[in-house]
Amino acid sequence: MQIIFKNFIPAVLLAATLVSCGTTEEVRYRDTSLLEKPPTLISNRPAGEQKEADSSAEPDSAESEGEAKTGLGTKVYMADSNSPSLIIKQPFDEAWSTLAQALKQQDIEVADRNRELKAYYLTFDPDDYDPESTFSFFKDDYAKEDYLLKLEDRDGETAISAEAVDKPKPDSAPDEDRPADGAERLLKSLHETLRDDLIKE
Repeated sequence: MQIIFKNFIPAVLLAATLVSCGTTEEVRYRDTSLLEKPPTLISNRPAGEQKEADSSAEPDSAESEGEAKTGLGTKVYMADSNSPSLIIKQPFDEAWSTLAQALKQQDIEVADRNRELKAYYLTFDPDDYDPESTFSFFKDDYAKEDYLLKLEDRDGETAISAEAVDKPKPDSAPDEDRPADGAERLLKSLHETLRDDLIKE
């Protein structure tokens, strides 16, 4: 009992000392007026030149309508038809580069690209895109497959369609457990990236 009492008194004294040090009422520790302030920058430009530089930093009103800071905004949409397609409101040359940027940004493996055939050959796992699930990492409903993205120029816009390259052969038994909408998920994933997250270079 005496050993416990000997160790207890110094511990209580140490704790009381630390608490008393932390509860000071001195004003000098509360007054922040003497702390260093950031310097004020003074511009040597004339007023007209400063105004010109400021207006160039603001986006044009025509450009800002329907366009987000990142992504294409309303310049990209999913077409409603029997076979889903993605439409980019850009001519083929621009859309080709924009799609390449989106694929790179999503880390989708591009196996081959052929500009003359207007086609991208890539590998995609549709399990990577599941907007309804927060735990899509643990799902394995789809197989990682090769897809063909086909671009088509339509009156200043570019339509993009997707299809699985390795379709099951008729003589083989179909895998009924696996959903068949992997190409649609690929297009939806690209649509979200193009619309909301595309970083323009």
